[in-house]
Amino acid sequence: MAANCLHIAELQIQIVQFINDERTLAHLARVCKSFKDAALDALYAHIRSFPHFLTCLPSDLWRKNKGELVFTRPMTRSDWDVLHSYAARVITIRDAPEGYPPLRLASASCDALCMCPIPLLFPKLQSVEMTDSRRYLDEREHRLFASCFVSPQLRSLKLGVRSSATGLLLKYAPKLSTSCPRVQTIEIDENPVGADSTPTMSQWICALDDLRAVKVGPVDVNMLDHLRQLDSLRSLEIYAEDGSQWLASDRSVFLSHLENLTLHTDYESTAARAVERLLSPRSSGPMRKHASIRHLAYQATDTSSLAQFTTALERARPTGLSDLQISVSLPPRDTNSFPDYNHLRPLASFRDLKSLRIEYYPSRLDLCCSQIVEIAGSWPGIETLVIHPLVRPISLPALVELMHLLPSVRNLGVHTALTAAHLKALDGSEPREGADYGAVEARARAVPVSFKNVKTLRLSWDDRGDQALYCAWVAYCMHRLVPNLEDIEYQDGWTDFWSAVSLQVGTHRRDGLLYS
Repeated sequence: MAANCLHIAELQIQIVQFINDERTLAHLARVCKSFKDAALDALYAHIRSFPHFLTCLPSDLWRKNKGELVFTRPMTRSDWDVLHSYAARVITIRDAPEGYPPLRLASASCDALCMCPIPLLFPKLQSVEMTDSRRYLDEREHRLFASCFVSPQLRSLKLGVRSSATGLLLKYAPKLSTSCPRVQTIEIDENPVGADSTPTMSQWICALDDLRAVKVGPVDVNMLDHLRQLDSLRSLEIYAEDGSQWLASDRSVFLSHLENLTLHTDYESTAARAVERLLSPRSSGPMRKHASIRHLAYQATDTSSLAQFTTALERARPTGLSDLQISVSLPPRDTNSFPDYNHLRPLASFRDLKSLRIEYYPSRLDLCCSQIVEIAGSWPGIETLVIHPLVRPISLPALVELMHLLPSVRNLGVHTALTAAHLKALDGSEPREGADYGAVEARARAVPVSFKNVKTLRLSWDDRGDQALYCAWVAYCMHRLVPNLEDIEYQDGWTDFWSAVSLQVGTHRRDGLLYS
């Protein structure tokens, strides 16, 4: 009776789920007839590389040559039947993980697969993810996708394509919305060309009613109007330019139920206009409905006015905003003018922030210690605070004041310049030749620990001199101040110095120095 239980398909499925090793699954499929199907289903459910998956075909059909999978003869119907017997088990297809032997399809092999005679080669396929930044899909691979990977069960589609190559996907799969009507996640990672979506892309998105997450580059007003009516939509990532027509449209594109919004724009002023259009309702008065967004990020390729963006966000007043990321990647036109306290002040109204990242490269932010302390007090529950880079780093006393002010903070990415004078004033000790800072001293035990939550700091060392002498002392002092410190992001180029400090801080933490 017990032996018969092992022939129950549901029980076999449960058993093979405990096997994480591919070789063991393959061995089980070969030696145990009753477990063959369950073992093969588990073995081929999640494919990490499509070219490697094709090695399930008869060995006389293919060979590997200089990183390519080359077919050595035409595919026969028998070959297709073998491929289908394995493909019918696949649920997800992804890029090869890092460290996996590189292998890609030869052009002729890709052309052969595009002639697939089986209408539904992957009937169970739910997710396709080919976003490897090291390479993008070419035209043959778009054709291959349309020929082989289209499935009515497809829920998630993530592709990395060349600029303006999205049209190739819809060229070879013009009825994609009909063939894959239940898609919930679309991520098309490409360098945008143009300010607005192409008509074919817009029509495809507008035909899908179950979307939960969308990343498509440029959009148009029709697409946004469709998306705002989807109760299922939770995440949107788009690209906008100053000339994007939807920014000037009279039609409402207010996204009241969105949780995550990521904007890629040419200017900060464009991001401000996008926030006004997407997150600000047109109605006013006590019945006015606000967007319920939780995560907002924008990346601009040129600076214009951070104040314009923060003011637009303050006017929109989205409820529940807990995560805000702002990054700009080009220097300002006026190199003597940097965003300052007044640019950030509108953000003080968002008291529920848990994470704030403002990063300007290679520009800087002009805030002094007291201004950072003052505005940080607006976010008492914040866990991640990154404001970088600064025109002038803050001092160690200001860092201590910040950590006192923000009891929940874990990642404090505000550049702090350490000096021997400030460490001595804070700790009462001095660097000594041959000192054993690992010893537990009575004076040290009495020092209260105030900042156990902090895991990451952004530091530099302003005193020159004997690095070896200072290294152990700095590590000792920082461990006493922040006993659970795990990561130091150093800003001064002293790689060897900070590597040694980090190593000794880690040793103190593992050994339970002072605070066992």
